[in-house]
This record gives sequence, structure tokens and C-alpha cells, in this order.
Amino acid sequence: MARRPRLARVIFDGAGRTASGKSVAQESEKWEAYREEYERHAAGVPSTRSKRYPRSGRHVPARMKTGGQRVPNRVVPELTDEMKKAVERSGYLFEQRLVPLLKARGYHAIPNYKFLSSDGSASELDIYAISAHEISRRRGYVWRTLLIECKNLRCPLVLFTQRELLRTTDFLGYPHISGLPQRVFERGGAFDISDFLKLENFHHYYSRAKTATQFCAIAERSRKGSTGGTEGGKPTKRNTDDYIAGHHVGDIDLYGDGIFKLVQAVRNDKRDFAARFSAKEIADQRVDLWFHYPIFVTAGTLYECQVTDRRPRYRRVHTAGFLHRGIQTAAGLADDCRIDIVDASGLRVLLQRIERETDRVVEIGTQVTV
Repeated sequence: MARRPRLARVIFDGAGRTASGKSVAQESEKWEAYREEYERHAAGVPSTRSKRYPRSGRHVPARMKTGGQRVPNRVVPELTDEMKKAVERSGYLFEQRLVPLLKARGYHAIPNYKFLSSDGSASELDIYAISAHEISRRRGYVWRTLLIECKNLRCPLVLFTQRELLRTTDFLGYPHISGLPQRVFERGGAFDISDFLKLENFHHYYSRAKTATQFCAIAERSRKGSTGGTEGGKPTKRNTDDYIAGHHVGDIDLYGDGIFKLVQAVRNDKRDFAARFSAKEIADQRVDLWFHYPIFVTAGTLYECQVTDRRPRYRRVHTAGFLHRGIQTAAGLADDCRIDIVDASGLRVLLQRIERETDRVVEIGTQVTV
């Protein structure tokens, strides 16, 4: 037979407090809780107090209120190995592992960075990282921003490259630069900041002999009747129809949710920084130069394919340069966008190149006259 809840006997002193020192209002609340519990027990309603769940050892409510109705307690599922593998396949862990790498190299890394695209819609970048290098207290700073989009691909990524004979800004576009100064006056002439720094001599955009303007992923085709699989415990041989080449891997759109997202992120970043500088800051003649690096990181393998008059040649690489061609305007200008495509190990190589380039820009920055 279930025990009835014990009714407390409260004794107040002359000052309106109990022997335990609680006020009348506090004891009234406690007494009301006892009274409600007693009435539930008398009516045969199960207790609402917490009880220990015997299997998990955790305190869970005996009853839950949802929509004014009482529902029985449900077993909370544990995190199984299969669930953990699902998290690994999703790509969340892949992008989170890159954050400590960036912080170790002096970057302030922001995962899941929100920004507005050119049409005003909200979008999210996997990682946004920033670091600053001081030229001098009087001269100002050179900044680096990394705009990183990660894809946890389990298939090869192939970039179709062409050898570049003229590796100049006229043919390969300019690096992504914003801030101050935009023009430098020296020896009676005015120079664009890219031309003054002579980026063609040391920037990695121009040091590569080959650049890609097209890419594809080679993924398994999911269809019934595929020859892939096992037969008698042995893997069966796959044929050409078992694979498909394109910009989509399952539900992942590598162009729309990868390359073009980076293009939008760079445009947004440069637009925001251009709006920050006031006339007073321009008149201060301080260096506040920002270099923006859009980076596409894949967890899979990376290959470059060079098409010649004979058969195509494939080569395994860890870093590659991609040029997103913009639309040619009436003024003869195209909004091209340079993007670095790397695998996990190639990201470390790319970060070292960017650091060397920044050191060179800081060295030249001591000579700048705005």
C-alpha cells in the first residue's frame, strides 16, 4: 500500500518566521505544495515528483505536460556508434577540425559565419578567419581574411587546367584587396596598390603555371541494378555507368553552395570594408589594407586534368587555382574571382604561402606614401 505524503506542521515565532528562519510567504508556498501533493494522492493521481530511471540512472520526470495532456515518460536514446558515423559523414566534424588549425597560426576563426549576398538574401560560410600584421604604430596594419567553405567529399575532385603563358593581372585578374590605400603616389605618378606592390612577382595567384576554370566531382551513381557491390563475399567490378561526373554529389551542389557562395562572400566582404572608411580615416594617411582569400576545402582527393591533343593527363595535387569568370561589362571589365581549391593537407601549404606574401607586403608597406 502506497504511503501518504506527510503533512508538515509549521510553528511560527512572534516575528512571523518559522524555527528554520523562513518567512510566512515562503512557508505558505511550501505548505501549498504539500497540500496539492496530498490531494493528488487522495484522488489516485500519480505523483509529479521526479524519480530515478533505473536503466540510465538519470533523474527524469515521471509525467510530462504537453498541450495540457499528461503523457508517459519516454526512454531517451543513447548516442550509438552508428549515430556517430552519421555525424562524421555530415561534414560537421571536418569543418570544426580546421578551426584549431587556424587559431594555432594566429587567426581569429569564426565558424558558421553569416553574411548577406548581393541580392540581400542571408547565407552562411563555414569558417571566417582574420589576422592582422602591424607595419608600425604610425603606419598601420595589413590584414588577412580567409573565407573558407568546406565539403566533406568522399570522392575525387577533378579540375580542368590550362597552361597560362601570360601570368599577369590583365589575364588572371587582381587579388581581392580592400581598405587603404587604393592608390599610391610616388615619383610624380599615381599607381594602383596592386601595381605598386608588384604582386605579380610574388603572389601565389601568378606563380602557378596552370589555372582551372572548370571542375567536376566523380561520384558513385545511386541506382538500382548497379554492378557495384559484393558477390560471394568478393567486391564486383564496377563499370563506367556506375559513376557520374558533375557539380552535384548527392544533395550537395558544389557550384551553387560552394564556388558561387565564395564569390558572393568575397563581394560582400569587400563591399563592407569599403563602406567603413570615412573621409577622416582617408585623410589620416594610415595603411589599413585588407587581403581577402576565398578557399574551397575538400575532404576528398584532388586532381588536375590537362587536356591536350592526345589523351587527357591526370595528376594528383593538394592545391589548385580556380578562376571564376565574371560577366563582361560594357566598360570592358569582368568581375573575375580567384579561388584556391585545396585538400586538408594542401590547406597548411596554402597558409604558409599566404604568410610569406603578407610578410612581403608589410616590408613594402614601410615605403608607402598615401
